[in-house]
Amino acid sequence: MAAIVMWGTFAIIVVALAFYACGRVPMEITSLGVICALLLLFHLFPVAGADGGAALAPEHLLAGFANPALLTVAALLVMGHGLVQTGALERAAWIVVTLVHGRVVLAPALVLVTAIIISAFLNNTPVVVLLIPVVQAISERLGHTPSRLMIPLSYAAILGGMTTLIGTSTNLLVSGSLVQLGLPALTIFQFTAPGVVLAALGALYIVFLAPRMLPDRVPLSATLGGADGHKFLAQIAVIDSSRMANVSPRGGFFPDLRDVTVHLVQRDEHAFLPPFDDSLILTTGDVLVVAATRRALTAAVYGKTHLLCLSADKKDGDKTA
Repeated sequence: MAAIVMWGTFAIIVVALAFYACGRVPMEITSLGVICALLLLFHLFPVAGADGGAALAPEHLLAGFANPALLTVAALLVMGHGLVQTGALERAAWIVVTLVHGRVVLAPALVLVTAIIISAFLNNTPVVVLLIPVVQAISERLGHTPSRLMIPLSYAAILGGMTTLIGTSTNLLVSGSLVQLGLPALTIFQFTAPGVVLAALGALYIVFLAPRMLPDRVPLSATLGGADGHKFLAQIAVIDSSRMANVSPRGGFFPDLRDVTVHLVQRDEHAFLPPFDDSLILTTGDVLVVAATRRALTAAVYGKTHLLCLSADKKDGDKTA
């Protein structure tokens, strides 16, 4: 009986990994299938516990869904995604871009340290998503390929998550396990001191050594024929303190946007098409739909405008990468 349960559990794990890897079945469907398979397996071949009852009854198998640590992780994921979607973290990215402007040599260190600090209180994924455009712009200014800073950015987010209880899901799960064992739960800053020491040592490594050791991988856009020849459609939002705020067109166009063609200005429910009237004044919240090369868009991100979305739509028959 025990052998059947053991090999049956291993079989369910292997099948689940296969479905996760192939990606043809949605992950949530695979996960629900695993739960149902385990419930069926332990119902047909029950494992006796110390009290004579079933050691893995349905209430035990489903108890993980009521685990406070799991619910906290899910809540943090929702909160992080909400912060990204609502733009609440855009101010932090804007401050970073402003600080690194003119300090190109110190820019990578500042961005990586910022990732460590923010990821101590947020899930790693939204932090990395937030800072990817900034890292791309800095790489462009330094003349490096983004690959030399992307992996350090991920490591920086992981290091920051080690410093607080809510920085990573692993810490929350360990705290929940301690409660189940009858021990006191971890507090949010209980291990911050050793975590900061480890994060500081790791920061020195990822700032000074990792970029030198990582290879310069040519971006896909350059591999497919040169980055400067491809044009992309993008949306640039006018935010507070942007150099595009209170700017009006001259002669029907925006000369301040160098090497960028403005196709549309969206203001609430109204759309303005070129040639733009000189009386039009850009205000906070306006969205500019533009077409430009990757280099021009990178310059826009690194400058005083803020890039919201980059789409791989074709423009004037040019290839896109």
